[in-house]
Amino acid sequence: MGERHFRIIVGIALLISLYFEIEAALWGVAALLLFEGVSNWRIPVLVSRLRYGVSEPITQAMDMSLVAASPPPAPPRSALEAERIQRFLAAALLILSTWAYPAQLWIVPWFLAFFLVAAGLSGICPTVVVLRKLGFS
Repeated sequence: MGERHFRIIVGIALLISLYFEIEAALWGVAALLLFEGVSNWRIPVLVSRLRYGVSEPITQAMDMSLVAASPPPAPPRSALEAERIQRFLAAALLILSTWAYPAQLWIVPWFLAFFLVAAGLSGICPTVVVLRKLGFS
């Protein structure tokens, strides 16, 4: 399972819980996103490790002419990963819109769910792209 599949599953679970007004499922999705953001134990990584096992890094012979011609990549400004921050933001928006101000921010969870599904289907998450431009790895 990759990040794309995970975003689709979380988005669909969020849509189902919103449509059928299942409050426990909504809080479960928020708790899952918050747990992944805090612990950095991501479900797609854990599933891949269980499915394929931990693999050793593959060393390949590199063409030194290509290495010398390309500039070294810029180091990230922050040690936090963009995926981790994205999960923090999704959980914070979900909790804020359903617990603190449910009457005023009722549309935020719907947008969040549709954007998660769209990001999973397209493979491009605008939040992660912006966070990487800001310097997160």
